[in-house]
Amino acid sequence: MAEIKDDLNTLSKVHVYFEFLRLEWLDKLEQAEKKPFTNGQRKHGNDGIYA
Repeated sequence: MAEIKDDLNTLSKVHVYFEFLRLEWLDKLEQAEKKPFTNGQRKHGNDGIYA
């Protein structure tokens, strides 16, 4: 994931659009690191709904 973060940082210097993209994806990557995966799917909360 470090490579992805580095690439997003590089792109963000090209145009402000990429800064917004970087912020959005850094948040998504952080969420993915925190949530457990089951059978290749990420479980959302206690409601049993899978992404």
